[in-house]
Amino acid sequence: EMSASLVGSEMCIRDSKNSKDFGDFLEVIENCSSFSWHFPRSSVWFIKSSLSTEDITDRIADSFNTDDESFIVVEIKNNIQGWLTDDEWDIINNNILTGK
Repeated sequence: EMSASLVGSEMCIRDSKNSKDFGDFLEVIENCSSFSWHFPRSSVWFIKSSLSTEDITDRIADSFNTDDESFIVVEIKNNIQGWLTDDEWDIINNNILTGK
């Protein structure tokens, strides 16, 4: 069964100005999901995956030094609210929160 998850990492906010290579981290996110979307202006990814949050966390943890970085993986349910553009809501509703 597919579920939606939010993956957030402070390392991408802090280190984006330092041109740190996030290749492994980004590749792991892509490999964990059937759909992923990087939320504009932040270090948050919305993904759709058949993996549990624990499995996603384990795979991400292997891609960087967890002593130096922090991240969170949260399963998303359909009850979400916030201030987004219509385009951003469309992406989430049509690709992340669908049961397909």
